[in-house]
Amino acid sequence: MADQVQSNPQEPPNKSMPLVSREPPGPVVATREPDQMTYKDNEGVEHCIRIPQGQYKQACQHYIEEDWKALGQFPQWSTQH
Repeated sequence: MADQVQSNPQEPPNKSMPLVSREPPGPVVATREPDQMTYKDNEGVEHCIRIPQGQYKQACQHYIEEDWKALGQFPQWSTQH
């Protein structure tokens, strides 16, 4: 078995290469935290919540700690918030 050579799959010939030398269109002028999170709780139920401004890190910490009750206190996501 040591003499067997494993075949290497070839990459498709049409695979595009990333544009490394392309300059961004301009400077970054502002960023913002996400205002929505989708997660699955310990029972596998998917939830989609709205995260008020300034509470993204707190929501992430609740997720890391698997504090589903705390995450459940955030309002459900809707397209009209």
